[in-house]
Amino acid sequence: MKKFLTILFLLFSTTLFAQEIKVIQVNAEWNSANTRLDLDQLTGCTYQFGWLKHQSKTIQDELISVPVVFILKNGEIVKKYQAGISLKLKISLEEIQQEINAIKED
Repeated sequence: MKKFLTILFLLFSTTLFAQEIKVIQVNAEWNSANTRLDLDQLTGCTYQFGWLKHQSKTIQDELISVPVVFILKNGEIVKKYQAGISLKLKISLEEIQQEINAIKED
Protein backbone atom coordinates (compact mmCIF):
# COMPACT_ATOMS: atom_id res chain seq x y z
CA MET A 1 0.00 0.00 0.00
CA LYS A 2 2.86 2.35 0.85
CA LYS A 3 4.42 1.80 -2.61
CA PHE A 4 1.08 2.44 -4.29
CA LEU A 5 0.62 5.74 -2.44
CA THR A 6 4.19 6.79 -3.29
CA ILE A 7 3.65 6.07 -6.99
CA LEU A 8 0.29 7.83 -6.92
CA PHE A 9 1.88 10.89 -5.27
CA LEU A 10 4.69 10.99 -7.85
CA LEU A 11 2.24 10.79 -10.74
CA PHE A 12 0.06 13.49 -9.23
CA SER A 13 2.96 15.86 -8.53
CA THR A 14 4.40 15.37 -12.03
CA THR A 15 1.02 16.21 -13.55
CA LEU A 16 0.51 19.13 -11.20
CA PHE A 17 3.80 20.82 -12.09
CA ALA A 18 3.81 19.98 -15.80
CA GLN A 19 3.65 22.96 -18.09
CA GLU A 20 1.17 22.69 -20.91
CA ILE A 21 2.47 24.50 -23.99
CA LYS A 22 0.30 24.91 -27.08
CA VAL A 23 1.05 26.47 -30.43
CA ILE A 24 -1.93 27.65 -32.47
CA GLN A 25 -1.72 28.97 -36.01
CA VAL A 26 -4.66 30.81 -37.60
CA ASN A 27 -5.02 32.02 -41.18
CA ALA A 28 -7.78 33.02 -43.57
CA GLU A 29 -8.65 30.86 -46.56
CA TRP A 30 -8.31 33.86 -48.88
CA ASN A 31 -4.68 34.07 -47.72
CA SER A 32 -4.00 30.36 -48.20
CA ALA A 33 -1.03 31.08 -50.48
CA ASN A 34 0.72 32.40 -47.37
CA THR A 35 -0.64 29.72 -45.11
CA ARG A 36 0.93 27.45 -42.84
CA LEU A 37 4.37 27.39 -41.58
CA ASP A 38 4.92 23.68 -41.28
CA LEU A 39 4.89 23.48 -37.48
CA ASP A 40 3.99 19.81 -37.19
CA GLN A 41 7.61 19.00 -36.24
CA LEU A 42 7.58 21.17 -33.11
CA THR A 43 8.49 19.25 -29.96
CA GLY A 44 7.54 19.85 -26.35
CA CYS A 45 4.11 21.23 -27.22
CA THR A 46 0.83 20.48 -28.90
CA TYR A 47 0.12 22.16 -32.23
CA GLN A 48 -3.16 23.14 -33.87
CA PHE A 49 -4.05 24.94 -37.09
CA GLY A 50 -7.35 26.67 -37.70
CA TRP A 51 -9.04 28.82 -40.31
CA LEU A 52 -10.11 32.29 -39.26
CA LYS A 53 -13.74 31.67 -40.28
CA HIS A 54 -13.96 28.82 -37.75
CA GLN A 55 -12.85 31.04 -34.84
CA SER A 56 -15.19 32.87 -32.52
CA LYS A 57 -16.31 36.40 -33.40
CA THR A 58 -14.27 37.70 -30.46
CA ILE A 59 -11.05 36.19 -31.82
CA GLN A 60 -11.82 37.34 -35.36
CA ASP A 61 -12.33 40.91 -34.15
CA GLU A 62 -9.07 40.92 -32.16
CA LEU A 63 -6.80 39.79 -34.99
CA ILE A 64 -5.26 42.61 -36.97
CA SER A 65 -3.74 40.49 -39.72
CA VAL A 66 -3.29 36.86 -40.63
CA PRO A 67 -1.56 34.49 -40.42
CA VAL A 68 -0.88 34.56 -36.71
CA VAL A 69 0.86 32.08 -34.41
CA PHE A 70 0.16 32.02 -30.68
CA ILE A 71 2.25 30.24 -28.07
CA LEU A 72 0.28 29.52 -24.92
CA LYS A 73 1.51 28.28 -21.57
CA ASN A 74 -1.19 26.85 -19.33
CA GLY A 75 -3.84 28.63 -21.42
CA GLU A 76 -2.19 32.09 -21.31
CA ILE A 77 -0.71 33.69 -24.43
CA VAL A 78 3.01 34.19 -23.84
CA LYS A 79 4.06 34.99 -27.41
CA LYS A 80 2.28 36.08 -30.57
CA TYR A 81 3.73 36.24 -34.07
CA GLN A 82 1.50 38.18 -36.45
CA ALA A 83 2.00 38.92 -40.13
CA GLY A 84 2.18 42.50 -41.21
CA ILE A 85 1.07 44.16 -44.40
CA SER A 86 2.80 41.43 -46.46
CA LEU A 87 0.36 38.85 -44.99
CA LYS A 88 3.35 36.51 -44.48
CA LEU A 89 4.90 35.40 -41.23
CA LYS A 90 8.56 36.27 -40.99
CA ILE A 91 9.40 33.58 -38.47
CA SER A 92 10.85 30.10 -38.88
CA LEU A 93 10.13 26.76 -37.28
CA GLU A 94 13.51 26.94 -35.57
CA GLU A 95 12.77 30.32 -33.98
CA ILE A 96 9.43 29.10 -32.65
CA GLN A 97 11.09 25.93 -31.30
CA GLN A 98 13.70 28.08 -29.51
CA GLU A 99 10.90 30.10 -27.91
CA ILE A 100 9.16 26.91 -26.76
CA ASN A 101 12.42 25.60 -25.28
CA ALA A 102 12.94 28.89 -23.43
CA ILE A 103 9.39 28.81 -22.05
CA LYS A 104 9.90 25.25 -20.81
CA GLU A 105 13.07 26.30 -18.96
CA ASP A 106 11.24 29.06 -17.04
